[in-house]
Amino acid sequence: MMKTLTILLLLLPCLLAAQPMNKQAVIQSGHYYYGEGTSADEREATDAARTALVQSIAVTVSSSFEHTVSESNTVVQSSAQSIMRSYSLATLKNLHSLESVTDGLVSVFCYIDKNDVHEIFEGRKRMVVEIYQEARELEDAGDIGQALKLLYFAAILMKSVPEQEIRTGSTNLVLEVPQRINAILEALTFAVKSNKNIDATERELRFEIRAGQRPVRSIEFSFWDGTEQVNVQALDGEGIVSLYGSSVGFDKLDIKVKYAYYENRGEISEVEALWNVVEKPTFMNTKHVSLTELPSPALKPKTSESNTGSLELANGESCGVTIPIGKALRDLVTFLNRGDEESIKQQYRSDPFLTNKLIDLVRYNRPTVVHDTIDVAIHKTATGWEARRMRVITRYKSLNKQAGEYLIADFTPEGRLEDVNFGIMDELYREFVEEGKALDDWEQRQVMIKFMERYRTAYLTRNMAMLDSLFADDAVIIIGRIMKKSGPSDAYAYKRISEDQPDFQTIRYTKEQYLKNQRITFKNQADIFVGYNSFKMLRKNNQPGVYGISMRQNYASTTYADEGYLFLLVDFNGAYPQIYVRSWQPKEWNDDSLIKLSNFHLNR
Repeated sequence: MMKTLTILLLLLPCLLAAQPMNKQAVIQSGHYYYGEGTSADEREATDAARTALVQSIAVTVSSSFEHTVSESNTVVQSSAQSIMRSYSLATLKNLHSLESVTDGLVSVFCYIDKNDVHEIFEGRKRMVVEIYQEARELEDAGDIGQALKLLYFAAILMKSVPEQEIRTGSTNLVLEVPQRINAILEALTFAVKSNKNIDATERELRFEIRAGQRPVRSIEFSFWDGTEQVNVQALDGEGIVSLYGSSVGFDKLDIKVKYAYYENRGEISEVEALWNVVEKPTFMNTKHVSLTELPSPALKPKTSESNTGSLELANGESCGVTIPIGKALRDLVTFLNRGDEESIKQQYRSDPFLTNKLIDLVRYNRPTVVHDTIDVAIHKTATGWEARRMRVITRYKSLNKQAGEYLIADFTPEGRLEDVNFGIMDELYREFVEEGKALDDWEQRQVMIKFMERYRTAYLTRNMAMLDSLFADDAVIIIGRIMKKSGPSDAYAYKRISEDQPDFQTIRYTKEQYLKNQRITFKNQADIFVGYNSFKMLRKNNQPGVYGISMRQNYASTTYADEGYLFLLVDFNGAYPQIYVRSWQPKEWNDDSLIKLSNFHLNR
């Protein structure tokens, strides 16, 4: 009996603590942050209560943010509330609420133990660590632009943590992140490779861009041309700058390496919420490039039917149709550099698909071939041949943007041109080739690469028909340069592997809304640019022939910017490759929320 009584006495504090708290007990205890909201709508009352709760936390921690808020936000407590609103309280397991109804109005009282509030900040610190680690991986891969962007986002997020240390191992990221940004910027070099005058009003400069001893896979920078700041996208260690008008005579160029990425702040909702609240760090990002010691620029001849520069075809696969391919490429260069839609219509009138594709490519992207020597590689494909690595520069006036790109030309087995698309980075392509050789599945990987290149080109040429097919609820068959719907399919099963992942109905709804918005955007935007932040292909180990493609898509237009995560489930076991699943998750960063290959099983 005595033993039982002793156990009950020991358990009594725990039992009392487990009893539901009432509002007065919470307030009088002094151990809780709390907030209350009242409305006829329960959700509105809950939102109001959580807002009040955030305000009560902000009052306590505001002194920790005195040196964090931006100069425009002089009232620290108000700014602290804005910082606290960047946290997602809805996901806290220790957030409690009490509800009551009086005269048809719902009152919601939310509270959280002060000792548990640190978990809010711990979650933000974990996010910072994850972003930092991803940035370092991108830096190691040579993707300097994306690495700088994520490091900068991490620097902003750290401003919302009321602590002086955020550690991963023995590294304090509060110190490490700005030091890493400075180190990257300092190591970058821009060396002029060529200096040519197109004519009296246009000059072309090519830069070799390195981070230390290694070529930079991708980076963005800008320069002042005397009228406006021009943005340039560079890839595979080379940046191309076109100077016009009075800037043709420049004897120096002040290059500013991009690190802030204002237009992409919405990629991480917490960063977007903090952008105008905290004091954003600045870094020395200017590279002064002298143009006075260069040889006088040679005059680059204008491209015409009879003068397209030299063409070099690298062919290791015994292509017997290099002559027609070479002629078709020379013709393509001529009409792209002309940018004349009527000439394109006449030249390719026998192929309406190609005619429309080239007209849209010229109309919306304004590409011109940038080298005198067109150095391309001819590869065998499932439907004929392809010519890779033709460098062009595209221009988007309302975005003040110049972008270095590759054009990939596809040919029939007989060497007739049948399609043209923007290609992935050459270094990334070579990595996929090596993976395909190692895993003996290059044919499948080549099909997926070509499909993703066509998918991106569909955005850049505003091909809504292809996007409609891609995001349809039906299965899609990949056949050559087109896609064909094959009807609804129950060939796969989807299973959530994380509570943060959406159900499949949610994906469908998001997809429909996305396409609706896309149609409006295509119609109303003067310029649109789409890039990949990542591009991965994985093979399902326990189901041969099944692959997952995942990519982060970065989208910018004249008045709108967006970012999202695309996943495709592809099956190569039929007569033609089939896409069964296409999931789109806009503005999703959390890895636990992203749909992956492991979410799916094919029903065989």
